[in-house]
Amino acid sequence: MNENYFDENSKVISLKGILGRRDFLVNTLIIQLIEGLIWETPVFYLLIFNPDMVKSFVVNTPNSAFTSISVLIWVVVVGLVISGLYYTSIVRRIRDILGEKDDNKIYLISAILTVLLFMSYTPVGQFFLARVISLFIIISLLFRKGEITSKKTKNELLKFNWGAFLGTWIWGLFNKAPKTLLMIPLMFTLSGFTFMLICGLRGNQWAAESSNLKSIEEIHKSQSFQSKILAFTAPIYLTVFAIMLFSFIAFVFNHVKLDLDDLLYKSQKSSIVYIESQFDKIELGKDVNKFYIKPEIWSKLSTSAKKKIHQNASFYVFSKSLENDNKDIVNKYRLQRFDNQNKTKVYSSFNNEVLIEFNLDKNDYSENLRAGKTTKDLQKLMDEAYKINNYPTLP
Repeated sequence: MNENYFDENSKVISLKGILGRRDFLVNTLIIQLIEGLIWETPVFYLLIFNPDMVKSFVVNTPNSAFTSISVLIWVVVVGLVISGLYYTSIVRRIRDILGEKDDNKIYLISAILTVLLFMSYTPVGQFFLARVISLFIIISLLFRKGEITSKKTKNELLKFNWGAFLGTWIWGLFNKAPKTLLMIPLMFTLSGFTFMLICGLRGNQWAAESSNLKSIEEIHKSQSFQSKILAFTAPIYLTVFAIMLFSFIAFVFNHVKLDLDDLLYKSQKSSIVYIESQFDKIELGKDVNKFYIKPEIWSKLSTSAKKKIHQNASFYVFSKSLENDNKDIVNKYRLQRFDNQNKTKVYSSFNNEVLIEFNLDKNDYSENLRAGKTTKDLQKLMDEAYKINNYPTLP
């Protein structure tokens, strides 16, 4: 067996050695930073160079089956990449926790944990529970003491560097740490704070690598002095940063020219085509709006899906009533919502029996709202307004 089997190895990608809790935290932040950039970089690129595509995406994504599948595939691919990065760190963290030289056992446990992490990127794991499981795994690995690292003498150099956290690239210029310059482009992303944490956790190590100071005491004294200066000047450069960030946001919105009413109108027009594809036949009338669907399809749907079908149908009625009028769509929908739902029914295209209908007095709803009823109570009132035929006659 290799004599260096239990040597600490803080690399992001490596299966050799072990990984202490602190290094696992840093690697987790780096992986989260990578994931953030994977999502954010295309968005920022499109906002600047192809805003029309962003508009099209916003309008069509909720209703396009093709786009939904494309997004789903992209999420799964990202999940595979991120899970793969986590796997190598988990292997070394498990090796430290168990303190054993049984690679088969270590790889098996790591693979199971990695699969559980990956589940949150799949349709099955998009529920809240999968997110909780993923978070629980990461936290458990962070707080569990390692059999190997817990027996080692504590490295006094590994303290949080507030100067590197607050100053990032400014601190990096004085300490010859070029990695911190990454903060300049990251300032305009949601991943900037993650990188600040990485700088704080790694600051002393970077300073020690480039400094002529020999002792840990001298390094801490130097870094403490820098932290005080950067803490004093932090409000100045944070204000400058805020001005730059808000200017950038203003530029983006002005460049893209996102108009809420226009987007809602285009989305509403796109929804018409999507909703029409859900039904065999649609008949709009003065007193009742009839939507027909195959009973064999209806019987396989969940209760929530059936309610969603009815909601889509009532929204279709609203959308058709607007036609080319896209003014104040939000308020019009609020006023017409219950009227449209009460008049809308879904029928079996086999024998015309009613599959779902809705009956709620909007004045009754308003009274409950004014009475300060909870969201749960209001939702219960809405649910009780549905009358659903779960067992339609089949052909």
